[in-house]
Amino acid sequence: MVVTFKEQPQRLVLYSIPWKSYDAILHALDGRRLRITYDRGTLEIMTIGFPHEFYKYLFGRFVDIVTLELIIAMIPGGSLTFRRETMEKGLEPDQCYWIQNAALMVGKKKYDIEVDPPPDVAIEIDIFSSSLDRMSIYAALGVREVWRYDGETLQVFHLVAGKYKLKDRSRALPMLPMQELLRFVKESEGAEHTTVMRSFTKWVRETLVPVSGPKNGKSKA
Repeated sequence: MVVTFKEQPQRLVLYSIPWKSYDAILHALDGRRLRITYDRGTLEIMTIGFPHEFYKYLFGRFVDIVTLELIIAMIPGGSLTFRRETMEKGLEPDQCYWIQNAALMVGKKKYDIEVDPPPDVAIEIDIFSSSLDRMSIYAALGVREVWRYDGETLQVFHLVAGKYKLKDRSRALPMLPMQELLRFVKESEGAEHTTVMRSFTKWVRETLVPVSGPKNGKSKA
């Protein structure tokens, strides 16, 4: 099976939208398969198609496997909406995780942006780019690291002094070579999912586990 992507998203951009209207739209569209981004009065609503969902799920599985096999603490946030009224900014990442700050999110039933830490990692599927600068919104919200995939390249950005710097490796998962991860992403475009995940799991066990070993002094069962 070879995966090809021709689907184009539909996009609606509205201007001079007050925060209360953005809040009302979020509640009205809750549960819909849409990507909603807000930045100081500009509101963008995009449909989510197969390419977006394909890669979003794929990267999520990769993170799940790495953290599981290496016994790295992690709390997933999925596409939780992050918004801060004082900054007039809000978005939903495609996937997000607390890794360095996982212990602070254990047992949480609701996220409070005024109390809880921002995600340590957000994954941004950028095949069909937003008309808004989502990276600046991530930075304003304090997301420490963003992985951005545009269909060809995978880039990792670290938040440094309020701005993102392009880096070679993840800060949250430094043992994971991004070029190897990209290799499996490309492999997934020409093979069915289970085969790719089995191949990736085997690679993690043979390559990363002996080098990194289990975290927090725990041993594998």
